[in-house]
Amino acid sequence: MTQHWHYIFPVLLLLLLVVLLRKEYLRPDRRRLPWRLAATVIALLSLFFLGNFRYYPAPEKPENRLSKDPDKLPPAFTAAGWQRQLPYLQPLHLQGRFRNTTASNVALKLTFAGQTRDSALIAAGRDSTFKLSTVPPFLGPGVLQLLALAGRDTLAAELVPVIVKPMLDLRVLFLAANPDFENRFLADWLSQRGAAVAMRSRVAATQYATRFSNMQERRLDLLNPALLNDFDLIVTDKHTLTTAEMNGLYAYMQQQDIGMLLKPDSNAARLSPVFHQQGAAQVVTLGRNDTYSWQLSGDTLAYSRYWANIISRAARKSKPEMELSVAPDFPLVSNEITLKLNSRQPLHDGSLLADDLNLPLAGQPMLPDTWNASWWPLQKGWHAISIDQHVFEIYVYGEDDWKGLRPAVHSQESNETIENVRQLAWWWLVPLLLAMIFLWLEKKL
Repeated sequence: MTQHWHYIFPVLLLLLLVVLLRKEYLRPDRRRLPWRLAATVIALLSLFFLGNFRYYPAPEKPENRLSKDPDKLPPAFTAAGWQRQLPYLQPLHLQGRFRNTTASNVALKLTFAGQTRDSALIAAGRDSTFKLSTVPPFLGPGVLQLLALAGRDTLAAELVPVIVKPMLDLRVLFLAANPDFENRFLADWLSQRGAAVAMRSRVAATQYATRFSNMQERRLDLLNPALLNDFDLIVTDKHTLTTAEMNGLYAYMQQQDIGMLLKPDSNAARLSPVFHQQGAAQVVTLGRNDTYSWQLSGDTLAYSRYWANIISRAARKSKPEMELSVAPDFPLVSNEITLKLNSRQPLHDGSLLADDLNLPLAGQPMLPDTWNASWWPLQKGWHAISIDQHVFEIYVYGEDDWKGLRPAVHSQESNETIENVRQLAWWWLVPLLLAMIFLWLEKKL
């Protein structure tokens, strides 16, 4: 019925006008009759304009219309998504859609520090999806750039902030039948990146040599749940563990998501790793036992990528004590941002520290481990959010970033023009009130 209101409303007012004019004309008192009839017409006419103000369009100017013709839309990224946090040396996968309304092909380039990491091509006049990937060459927070280039012209340049997390909390247990180069190089590589490493190598039937890095020494001869609970990943082979140890380990893995890397025999063929689920745990059967040769030959990047990929997929997925999420997904400078904190431990502070600003936390009655805070950042870029010695990094975008991903809005001039039309419509209250006051006073005289 709403869409027909601008037809129904005038008809109702016209009928009401006829009734009121007839009533005024039939009054015995003929004094001031022309004035009464005029006031009645003015009152009903004012009601008409007041009731129809919402249907007044803004003047038809190009800047007051949102073009629905795709050919007139500018080239832009209209969709984009990527992992905001990555494990160390894991590839970043950026997917999205680009609207190419130009008459030439557009090259999309994912870059860092001016160097192209990956690229794709969008054909002329096409609205197409794309996929780009790269291993970010940094640790911690960093920013890559996504460019859309038509020849030498830059059609769009967007920022891709990412946090690359180091292996600081990883705990790895090596169980070896005897010392070997593969274990030694891998243990060194892990410990140099902050991982806690324990190694048990058999040197006799009932004797073991042990090694510890980034952790306190402890007994490793008894493979029980108490020991396994303190590790995220086990590196071993089929010949190291006794039958009892293997049975106990597999029983533990039915309920716990500890990871296991099974090394092959030294003379095994070089195959790709095989991943499979064992209860709640992830087991990886490795296809080679000589990756240390990459380190010896100086190919440290290939070595790092190989092991980072395997370990991040296999290791126990421990849940952090605190997590901070942000809404919306693309937080903008000078706009309200909601910070949602989840904590498995009691909080000592009642507020978040955003740079140098305290943000009070509001608890959630139905979610006792969840708190919210509101924030209006004043600068774009990375911001440090801290509480109880935990620090989170959040990237805030500028007003000109990723405009194609936001809903289209009228220009400021268009909004002001529409608002002026609405304000002018409200002026009909003045003649309406004057006419009503006159008709009321006239009856009293």
